[in-house]
Amino acid sequence: MFQVFFPRSARVFVWGYMAATFLLPDMAAAQSSSVSGKLPSLVRVGQTVWVTTVDGRHVDGKIASVSALELVVENDAPLTRLRWSEVGMLETDTQDPIMDGLAKGAIIGGLSGGIGAAVIMSSICNGCDNGSDAMRFAIVGAGIGAGVGALVDVSRHRRRQVYRGSPSVSVVPVLVPRTVAISGVVRW
Repeated sequence: MFQVFFPRSARVFVWGYMAATFLLPDMAAAQSSSVSGKLPSLVRVGQTVWVTTVDGRHVDGKIASVSALELVVENDAPLTRLRWSEVGMLETDTQDPIMDGLAKGAIIGGLSGGIGAAVIMSSICNGCDNGSDAMRFAIVGAGIGAGVGALVDVSRHRRRQVYRGSPSVSVVPVLVPRTVAISGVVRW
């Protein structure tokens, strides 16, 4: 937090700023409503989330409810209600795609099984036709590799950032007898 002190001649500026802040709240509300309408679609009830607030607190748990105004997280403590303006970063639990593990496992297992079988069989039997046997080992290796790849992907969970609050600057006039100042906080 920082404070800037002004001489007495700056009181006109501070009073003008205060009047504009208090008399024009509709402009600020219009800006936040366009963003807040999209926020509930980022998460769903029951989803595991990790929330970092703008003041640095960490809240994790499952979503109990979500609306355009607030996010309610259920964890070991009672329900935690967070206004969207308090949310600095929101991460969700995502699972690795199973098809990705199937494909990578099949390729790795098939190549390992086929090439390994071809190398071993050619060293055992120099004059034999080992192509069909190597192909069978490649198919078996691809099946085993696909199964292992799918199991690995099912067990892998990652955090994915779905929302990050924008940087903000808040400026508040401070009125103390014989002193006029502006206090502000910068968040990023």
